[in-house]
Amino acid sequence: MQTRSEKQISEQQSESRQAPIFINDHVDNLSCPGSQVSSSKSSLSRITSAQSSLLRAQLKEKQLRQELELEKKLLKARHDVEMAELHVKLATDDERNIEEYERGSVIDNREQLERYVKDCAAMAGGDAPVTVRKSAVVEKLDMPKVEMSYFDGNGTDYLRFTKEFEYYVENRVKDPGQRMLYLLHYCKGRAKAAIQECVILRPESAYARAKGILQDLFGEIHVIARNRIEDMIRSLRPVAEDGESLSRLSIQLQNCLIALTEMNYLSDLNSVTTLERIVRILPIAVRRNWARLADARNQEGQEPSFQDLCQFVSTEARVARSRYGRLVSEGFNRPNAQVSPNRQGRHGGTSFAIQGERTPAPKRLCILCRSDHATASCQKFVGLDVRDRWSCVRRHRACFLCLEVGHRIDHCVSGIKCSKVHCSGKHHPLLHVEPVVNQVAEQGTCAATMHYGTAVMLGVIPVKVRARGKETDTYAFLDSGSDVTLVTKDLLSSLGLEGTPSSITLTTINGVSQVQGNMCELEVASMDENEVIRLDRVFALPSLPVNAPSLSVSQEARRWPHLQELPFRELDDKRVTMLIGCDVPEAHWVLDQRLGSRKQPYAIKTLLGWVLLGPLHGNTERGTVNYARISEDSIKDDIRSLREAELKDTEEIERSFSIEDRKASELVTQSTVLEKEHYIIPLPWKDPTKVTDNNYVVAINPLLNLKQRLSCDKNLLARYVDGVNTMLKNGYALPVPPEQLAANYRSSWYLPHHPVMKPKKPDKLRLVIDCARNFRGYSLNNKLYQGPDTIAELVGALLRFRGKPIGVVADIADMLMQVKVPVDDRGALRFLWWQDGWLGVGREELLRDASNPRTDLSEQLQ
Repeated sequence: MQTRSEKQISEQQSESRQAPIFINDHVDNLSCPGSQVSSSKSSLSRITSAQSSLLRAQLKEKQLRQELELEKKLLKARHDVEMAELHVKLATDDERNIEEYERGSVIDNREQLERYVKDCAAMAGGDAPVTVRKSAVVEKLDMPKVEMSYFDGNGTDYLRFTKEFEYYVENRVKDPGQRMLYLLHYCKGRAKAAIQECVILRPESAYARAKGILQDLFGEIHVIARNRIEDMIRSLRPVAEDGESLSRLSIQLQNCLIALTEMNYLSDLNSVTTLERIVRILPIAVRRNWARLADARNQEGQEPSFQDLCQFVSTEARVARSRYGRLVSEGFNRPNAQVSPNRQGRHGGTSFAIQGERTPAPKRLCILCRSDHATASCQKFVGLDVRDRWSCVRRHRACFLCLEVGHRIDHCVSGIKCSKVHCSGKHHPLLHVEPVVNQVAEQGTCAATMHYGTAVMLGVIPVKVRARGKETDTYAFLDSGSDVTLVTKDLLSSLGLEGTPSSITLTTINGVSQVQGNMCELEVASMDENEVIRLDRVFALPSLPVNAPSLSVSQEARRWPHLQELPFRELDDKRVTMLIGCDVPEAHWVLDQRLGSRKQPYAIKTLLGWVLLGPLHGNTERGTVNYARISEDSIKDDIRSLREAELKDTEEIERSFSIEDRKASELVTQSTVLEKEHYIIPLPWKDPTKVTDNNYVVAINPLLNLKQRLSCDKNLLARYVDGVNTMLKNGYALPVPPEQLAANYRSSWYLPHHPVMKPKKPDKLRLVIDCARNFRGYSLNNKLYQGPDTIAELVGALLRFRGKPIGVVADIADMLMQVKVPVDDRGALRFLWWQDGWLGVGREELLRDASNPRTDLSEQLQ
């Protein structure tokens, strides 16, 4: 590229090269041999004059050369300035185009190149060809758009935000005012409120002042590090021995390690308490491997660090993700070949799907609600009666031990056992049925009863509970046998808290129960406020089954020499509204203790104060009750039974249901839904797999026969078309959606239909759907439970008719057709018909029956 300045320089150089030639020619003319000299004096004067002229010419040449060099330097400086202005203009265009691109305005690459060429040509000032390279803006436009995160004042995200801002904004934008505006844009919440007034300062000081404010408020390294560690520990959950769970834990630990290494704050991470908390959530087999690694470190004279644990968990996750690692947890599924059944219908054929790779393990879905959680943790399943749980498990053919589908109890490797006392049955604890104990009335007289008992302290201590600036005093029970911390809802109300609605599974000696409550966070402090413990997960219940201390602890402690000097505090309100479990281990630390002799009470010192435990009295209390009674209930009951048996009428013979009738009744009763004044009742399938064959050929032949019959009788055709149109108009039948016309779509069963007319009602035409038509040895009726016979007897109807002065006979139009079925069952109730009832149209339209046409299942709806 040659600019205007370069052209001027070249012209000046050509002029400078011609100047000496002119002087030399002049000298040659002076020294020409053809000149005549009259005398030596005149010749000498001419020579002197010529030398003077030569010197003047040389001096003029030197002056011209100096002027030429100065002009050349000026032209070169002008050229540099023009090139600098060109680069500045291009850089400005690049930034403007990038900003337009970030706002969503995409600039065409060809247009950018053409603009760049025009600018270069304009600066060159000529039509000479200009060589250009691909603009930087084009290269930047080819890159994906960067989405920078916002900072809302969360100290844990401060370092990550500052690094992103440095990479994305500071390295590209040099103007401090622009940096300040970007910083204000990417802050929100508390962070934005803290620096939004800095924009009124000078740009040089506004940006530095805003960064200093953010550093002071949210950038304290020790606070960020401690919060990061607490967040990691708070989010720890038990890990399963599979690659996915271990990988999630590995990523969590690696992120924490990277952040705290950058902050140079690894001391707390390397503590034994932190390492033990993480190791406790690992599977047993992984713990054993870590124990061997830690022992090897100890043998080398080193303590295991958090970095060692991160590397160990990463290795275990990589092994579990490998092909052989998956064999440990999932088992090996050999490649198999699946052959799809022949497609029945107009386009017959056979298709094969060969599967040569191992398929991933399916997600464990709840067998009841089909959600992504275990069946044992499903609230709906836990809320069912035990017998209903058994019915649900049997209906879905799930394992009785792990409640998972795909295997039986003989092949279950879960190792789950019933936790009930004296129960050796092979079933899940939620399927345990308490044996029925015959209650036998004891006949006799109790003459005397003696009661023995002592007062026992269970570890109740007064504490201060805080939340949201409020504080209250109450009694807390330190329960070392609980793995959860509980409070009463009254305590939350006194603190002005509501909590997050949640549920918890409580396992007690009375069984397993699902309890609804609220989850919240609290702080508990000792009465002298020297120690404060943070409770991250507290579950609120209506009440706690813990009795308040009935006796004065301080007075009873004075009776024992080893407890007299200890400061026990008491509250006026004796209610126990908090239970602190072992999920808060620091609350159970034993800092000191006072022990007496055997069978005497003792005291331990915790972070919350001194706790008294054990029996308070050395001797036992004894009470005696004298009691005498003569019972004549059994004789009276026998006389009453004899009298009623003589005067009692003949017993009515009760109708008993069969096993299939009972199953059908249970299915219909549990699944019936009332929606928009219509009942939705699922079909009572005997087999959950429903129908697997496509019986299209069974329905097409009767349809062709019906076509011939209707073609010969125009009156019958009009009435039949009117009947089908009425079903469509009333919503009793619906067109099949196009996506459900596939041959392998769920349940596809076609029902033949034909007209029926009664001799007594020749004008009334009834469309009858044949559910008993067989295909490959079975029909739709064979796949469904018939259901119990609930039709009222004639004697009962006549007696009710005579019971009142006036009898009314009523009928519900299309009663059975108004009872709908779910969407999943509609595919089994298809029938064929012509579009708009025009027999001349060759293609058939598939319609789906939206009602329940079976008359052999008549379930009474309450």
